[in-house]
Amino acid sequence: MTKLLLSLPLFLLLASCEESKTIYPNQGEPSSSAESSTPAGNSNSSSEDSSTPAGPSASEENASVVAVSESVSFTTYTYSSEQSVGNVRIAISKVPDAGLYTGVSIEQEDTSVASVNFNQSSSTNGVFNIQFASGASLGEGTHLNKVALAICYDEQCSKHVEGSPVVIDTTLNALAGTASVSTSESVISVKGNSAEGSTPEQSVIPIAVSGISPSDVFVEITEQEDEMNISDATHQLVGGKLDLLVDFTGAQSLSSGVHTSSYSANICYDNACDYPLEGSPLAFTINYEVSSIPSGSGIARPDARTELDHDVVDAEYSAQLNAVAIASSAPRNAVYVYDLDDLTNVQEIPLGLVPTAISFANAGESNKIAVGHDAKVTFINFNESDPASTSTKLLNVAIDVYDLTATDSAVYAVPRVDQWEELHRIDVDDNSITNSGYPSIRAASKVKLHPEFKSVYLANRGLSPSDIEKIDIQTVPPAYLTDSPYNGDYAMCGDLWMGNSGDRIYTACGNTFKASEVESQDMIYTGKLPLLTSDDFSNSDYRVSSVSESSSKNEIAVIEKDNSYGCDINSSESCNPHVLSFFSKDFLTRMSASSFSRLSLAAGTAYGEKPSFVFYNDVGTSAFVISELISSPSQKSYILTFNR
Repeated sequence: MTKLLLSLPLFLLLASCEESKTIYPNQGEPSSSAESSTPAGNSNSSSEDSSTPAGPSASEENASVVAVSESVSFTTYTYSSEQSVGNVRIAISKVPDAGLYTGVSIEQEDTSVASVNFNQSSSTNGVFNIQFASGASLGEGTHLNKVALAICYDEQCSKHVEGSPVVIDTTLNALAGTASVSTSESVISVKGNSAEGSTPEQSVIPIAVSGISPSDVFVEITEQEDEMNISDATHQLVGGKLDLLVDFTGAQSLSSGVHTSSYSANICYDNACDYPLEGSPLAFTINYEVSSIPSGSGIARPDARTELDHDVVDAEYSAQLNAVAIASSAPRNAVYVYDLDDLTNVQEIPLGLVPTAISFANAGESNKIAVGHDAKVTFINFNESDPASTSTKLLNVAIDVYDLTATDSAVYAVPRVDQWEELHRIDVDDNSITNSGYPSIRAASKVKLHPEFKSVYLANRGLSPSDIEKIDIQTVPPAYLTDSPYNGDYAMCGDLWMGNSGDRIYTACGNTFKASEVESQDMIYTGKLPLLTSDDFSNSDYRVSSVSESSSKNEIAVIEKDNSYGCDINSSESCNPHVLSFFSKDFLTRMSASSFSRLSLAAGTAYGEKPSFVFYNDVGTSAFVISELISSPSQKSYILTFNR
């Protein structure tokens, strides 16, 4: 016990202690944790009975204690870490000169009270302080307890003053938070355009907060493991309103198609987010559609669609015949010659071997056709007026033919395999073979004959940087001349096409070069087709698959293909990997772009369409595109007519 002393006027010395249990009158068993002091005037007590404190005299038995209140009640919340404090005023009257002893205690049936103490404010008044535990430490519910203040005449508290012990009932109501959050937007759909470099503006998601001030909540945003780095989500509090903000990655940094990601926004009472508001977490999904087609461009809609009954290995156009020859391996090895004036007029020429490449002789100014095979070349003399009299000749060549071109008298073939190789010249009359000398070309290069029949140009593949080169075919054997003067300055991308007049070379990366008899002017950069852009990553722009110049209009027809690996038209309708574009021939400016969408078959299933070749007719008024369906269970090929 702690003793109250009145050794000085208006001064009451009090030191409180916490008991392990409530002290009741006449309990007769002092608390082991009680502090004690010797009452004033008893320091020289008789040794005859030193173990027994002197009892109060009759005049000292009139002291009493009264509490202003017999109960204390507080309400807190389960998310709160704050501890409420209750104060009960205590009045003590007629304190004897010898002083009084005090003690405080807490019932331990519930932990809702953290500590108690008694603080004196005057000689006859004090405050019983009760500190409650936090709502977060208790959990939801009503927590009851009792605390007691004992005031006694003796240290063992065998004699209480009147009104002692003062017992205070405590009630702590720990309520779950009733605040809530909600949003009307759970899906955000935005669009970007990599061809135009346009990125969606920041999306603002308003959060409705009720039952608590938005400034008092904590926000924790987590991106789920769907598709990372397409957007970034944060939050802001402006004018007492809580918003979630979503910023988007630049469209040019993403491949074509729909990108998805999801977020979880936890709105909480506490910083650790152990106590979320009702309705939290808020989940929202991002659908980010990236198009690589310029605005205003549409879907490729041909004026006519002619279905073929065979596949397409390679195709070439003859201006002399105004016809397209297609090499096919299924359902049989054959060449099909289609009259562009009447696509129903088609001639089939059987082949004895699987074709690998096809070319009309004299850059299309002939009725003769060369077809490559593994170790063979079929040379066809096509008779347009009497197709039945068409003749074929099988030539031997000790290579697997990857690509070829031809004149009326010779075939020039490129090997498929090995690294550095020679261009093989095969004489049509006697099947004699001569090569271009030391290994100077790369295997699997693409080759095109110049319209003047004096040289061939090649685009090597599998090298970095890729290049174009020239071989003279006026001599036997053919003689290697030179390559371009550039080393990576202008990307070539492994394929090339000659302009009608022979003065311009188009490459698969869109860069164009001059073709000239003068070596210092040959293969000089002359401008670039502004191809579509799929993303910012290296080598991920669109590439040229086929080029054709109109003979009567100032335009070029180009098939562009998305070079990125994330664009699969069969899995995403917004993905447009194949595009038919038209450019002006003089300044190489884009005139239009039309993407190839899915094509529905009779069974109701839609498949992506892949265009591979484009050719103008002889008068340049129509463009013809050869296409195939992607992943169709039955082979489907078409010739599409686009009237210009």
